[in-house]
Amino acid sequence: MKFAVIGLGNHAINRVMPAIILSGNSIDAVYSRNPVKAERIGRRFGSRAFDSYDQMLSSDCDAVYIASPNNLHYSNAMSALEHGKHVLLEKPMTLSYEDSKKLVSKAEEEHLSLAIGFHLRLHPAVEEIKKSILNGDLGDITTVDACWGGFSSSSRTPTEDSDNRWWGDEALVGGGSIMGTGVHVFDALNNIMGLHPDRISSFRDPRDSIIDATTSTILSYGATIAHAVSSRRMFLPDNSLRITGTEGTLICTGFFSTEIRSSLNVNGRIRRFRSGNIYRKEIDAFVDLVNGRKSLIATGVDGSVVVRMTELAIRSDMEDRSFPVDL
Repeated sequence: MKFAVIGLGNHAINRVMPAIILSGNSIDAVYSRNPVKAERIGRRFGSRAFDSYDQMLSSDCDAVYIASPNNLHYSNAMSALEHGKHVLLEKPMTLSYEDSKKLVSKAEEEHLSLAIGFHLRLHPAVEEIKKSILNGDLGDITTVDACWGGFSSSSRTPTEDSDNRWWGDEALVGGGSIMGTGVHVFDALNNIMGLHPDRISSFRDPRDSIIDATTSTILSYGATIAHAVSSRRMFLPDNSLRITGTEGTLICTGFFSTEIRSSLNVNGRIRRFRSGNIYRKEIDAFVDLVNGRKSLIATGVDGSVVVRMTELAIRSDMEDRSFPVDL
């Protein structure tokens, strides 16, 4: 499959673009608002650097990988779909639920594939976690605790690389830790539970800023209560997933990560996951989706659900109330 890429940030350059090549596909075109960078990265991946996004979309690429700033996801993805291209879109899918639904509808209308970069769906521990739940190893699921934290600045300064400063602009990023890692936690919970939550309540710090440093969210999945945490203020967290039930406990340490380096403990039985390129798995799953094969990748519908959850989580803290997850 021939890919085109828009948004040449660190994640795209160091993780997803190499994965595209490793999976046996090609990157035929790249576009960035920084033409010098586009030329440099284009040479590295054997790709043509385009002067405009519309010109790139008029090329003969099959799919577009979109890793542009969050506020551009909707317009970039809609343009790609209008040009007849399949889309692999980075998270968050969009900054508004209404926009996310428009993308899903457009993809369906054009008979194109739309997928979201929630790479944790391809983590090899997920299959074992789902099996443990389905086999009844844990009994009835009572609680789920999930955290993806780290330590970094939640703002950018004017002296930093201009390609990254948008992370500090509320209008462009739409949130802080919740947009960086929290959306991954939300999607992972939905995937493992096999449904979306019915109610949501959230607390953020700082409360007076869209760009949060830490967000703590309580989610109700029927009789199961889940706690999702994202933070930029944690020193060496284990970023684990813990599921407790009436007959057992499951703990997967290191699950929330960009690498496969986890230990899964199910009622004392331990299995370790230490190898594999999770982003290559994501690209393979996207190609499967495009070709009509069974795929584990997050779809546009999955991404839209997370957009709604994120909107409600931010509103919950700002308005001091919980919300039903209405879709």
